[in-house]
Amino acid sequence: MSVPPPSDLEGDDVVAHCAGDIADLLAAAADLTGRAVLAVCGGSAAERVLRQIARDARGLGRVTVLLADERCTSEGGDDRNETMVRAALAGSGATVMGVGPADDPAVAAASYDARTAHLRIDVALVSLADDGHVASLFPGHPALDDARGIVPVTGSPKPPANRLSMSVVRLRGAHHRLVVAIGGAKHGAVELLRSGGRGPAALIEPTRWYLDRAASHDGAAR
Repeated sequence: MSVPPPSDLEGDDVVAHCAGDIADLLAAAADLTGRAVLAVCGGSAAERVLRQIARDARGLGRVTVLLADERCTSEGGDDRNETMVRAALAGSGATVMGVGPADDPAVAAASYDARTAHLRIDVALVSLADDGHVASLFPGHPALDDARGIVPVTGSPKPPANRLSMSVVRLRGAHHRLVVAIGGAKHGAVELLRSGGRGPAALIEPTRWYLDRAASHDGAAR
């Protein structure tokens, strides 16, 4: 499902729908194997979904959470995705595997890859940015063609310049690949995908899309 379907849902409804689906998918995976793995990016939409999942708190003690991307800034800082994820899931029982020190993006990417490569991702949740990037995979960036599991991203078009990200290959390997887009600022990126654009979101071959009315139709800011 690489083309986002139309939607008439409001943002809060999209968050609730997405969170409910993720909780169900993780519970089903954990019932089969004893544990489930969720990969999640940074961003406000992902944070809203995680907070909703934590409020529902169904079986999160059996869930390991991986970071789909991280910023190469001070460990524990407010701009770290890990900080957001831990705060959103606080008290839920989920186990969050952070990246750790990331002064050197290549070293940090290799280390996180080695620590997480054995984990099969049941659900990957990424949000579509207004410029079309998902996780820290930016349109036209060389990292899109890097086939390693976790890749360094240098010269990012958005600060900070240094990041690391799950690769297209690793994200595409997740059993369920969910992309969420909320707000009119995402409308242009959605329309580009609908017109056949092969941006990062299309490359990971989403299995489910979660769009609100503004992102899907008129692009009005909400």
